[in-house]
Amino acid sequence: MQLTRLTQAITRRCSGLTLLEVVMTLAVLAVLGAIALPGVGAQMERGRLRHAAQTLLGDISEARYQAAQRRESLFITARDREPWCWAVSTAAGCDCGSKQACTVHIVNAADHPGIKLLQPLDLRFSPAGTPDAPASVMGTTLESPSGDRLRVEVSPQGRPRICAAAGRWPQIPACQ
Repeated sequence: MQLTRLTQAITRRCSGLTLLEVVMTLAVLAVLGAIALPGVGAQMERGRLRHAAQTLLGDISEARYQAAQRRESLFITARDREPWCWAVSTAAGCDCGSKQACTVHIVNAADHPGIKLLQPLDLRFSPAGTPDAPASVMGTTLESPSGDRLRVEVSPQGRPRICAAAGRWPQIPACQ
């Protein structure tokens, strides 16, 4: 009988965590979190930059396809002044700052917080789906707050691609 009471007392005593154990666990977690937090923030920033570049690439691809599908010219206009934006439109010079009859799709700086658009872009896709522009490669560059840069380029045939203008991007080729 006494042995049973003794084991019950020991079991009750050992079944929980002491305050000291809980505090030590929280301290270790806090230190690990402080070490990992800058890396997580940088990864999130790079993710936002990559998402913005992929969104622009998608809009360029879609404009190229729609120009050929509709058999009419489509325009992509990006302005670099704050707040930056880009738009796919049916008319040249259609402002991306507000929805107008000529706009098909608009993307604003608020859609990609912390990301900057560094150069303006004016593209016209002919009904054949090819860009009409004087340069051999057209494009614009997006930048994160830490200085990483991704460039979205359009070839003379109208094919968009993303290249790394600054920063290390293992899955993205460096710009030429």
